[in-house]
Order: sequence, then C-alpha cells, then structure tokens
Amino acid sequence: MKLNELQTEDNVKLLLLGESGMGKTVLACGFPTPIKIYDFDNKVSSAAKFYSDDAARLSSIEVEQYAGLPVKERMSTFLADVKSIENLQHSGKPLPFKTLVVDSLTTLTNAILEDYKKVSQLGIKRALADVNAMQDYQLLQIHLTQLITGLLSLKCNVIFIGHTQLEKDEATGAMKNNILMPGQLAFKLPIYFEEVYLAKINAKGERVLQTQSDSKTSLRSQRKLAPEIPATYAAIMGGK
Repeated sequence: MKLNELQTEDNVKLLLLGESGMGKTVLACGFPTPIKIYDFDNKVSSAAKFYSDDAARLSSIEVEQYAGLPVKERMSTFLADVKSIENLQHSGKPLPFKTLVVDSLTTLTNAILEDYKKVSQLGIKRALADVNAMQDYQLLQIHLTQLITGLLSLKCNVIFIGHTQLEKDEATGAMKNNILMPGQLAFKLPIYFEEVYLAKINAKGERVLQTQSDSKTSLRSQRKLAPEIPATYAAIMGGK
C-alpha cells in the first residue's frame, strides 16, 4: 500500500492540556454533537453555564458521571461503558456520538489507583493499606495505555483532558508544564496523540491554544496550524 492509498479520517484525536480555569471542558463541549463525556472531574457544569443560551447543544451532550459513584462500582461501570462502545464499532454499527471526551486524565488516574487499593487488587500486599504500592503504578501504565489506545481507535473525535501545573525541573532548574498524574506515563502520553495542545490565556487576555512546543511544554500538531490559535473547534479545523 502506498501512502496516498491510506484511508484517512478528519476526526481530531486530541490531548488537551492546561491549568484549571483555562476553558478545556468548554472547548471540548464546542466540538461536533452529539457529544459523550466520561466525567471524572465532576466540573462539567462550567460548560453547561457557558452554553446556557444554546439549548440544542446542551441537549445533545450526554454526561456519564463517575466521580459520585461508590468506589466499588466506579471503575467497573466505566469499563463496562467503554466496552459497550468498542463493541459497537467492532460490530460495524455507527457510534451514537461524534465526539467523545474523557475529563480528565488526572482524576481518571486517581480513580484507577483507588480501585486498585479497595477493589480489583485487594490481594496485593502493601506496606500501608491505604497507600499504593510500586506494582500498582506498573499496572496503571499498562491499563491506562490500553484504555487510551482503545478509545483513540474509535471513529469519532476523541479528546482527553489533562490538568497541568508549572513546576521546576530539579535536574535542569527549568520550569515545565507537567501533567498532574503519577508515574512515567505522563511524559510518554503525547506519543499516542496526533494533536497535543495547551489551553491558556495569552497576553491580550484571550483564551487560546498553543499548538507548538516551547521550553516549558511538549506539544504537537499534524494540522499545519499557527503556533497560537483561538480556542475553538473551527480554528483547529483550519477555519473551516
């Protein structure tokens, strides 16, 4: 097969990074509808307020909230929901949404680690019962990688939201935007995504997306975008 014979789709596979309050969930809810949100943050109400004048959009966004579920049910419910969607695609049936959002990697990771301690990995010996052991973090990398790659294979827009924090690199002294999640996977995440942007507020006070790497943040784009674009789906699509 030659490169020009590959079938491509114009869906966006995006890792959307940024500090709290940068409008990440609002941007994700501005993607094509219907939208399905896997919500571990329990803060999607910010988007509901932003789009309060757009009743049609709000009614076309379905939210699965996991943060409020009992620990024993949280991950099993989530994984069952993911499996049902993957089965739809594998059977050749159309997905019931055009955009899937996971909000956020930070809180999803915390939920997985809590599940290890209290549900799925109870047989593992730990020095402290309520503290994750090294093997938990090794499992986390395997399970999270499988989950991310599986969802990115869906034939729709897929957005993973990741909270960041500006921290000093102890080795170099440089300030870096680090994803708030444990383990080494945080540094490897960008390789799984076609697009990695940073949501921020620029010097003019505008909410924008940074699409190219700098000394603080590793980003990428395959869409030939400007280094900084408006934080909208239309801008990501090149103004279409």
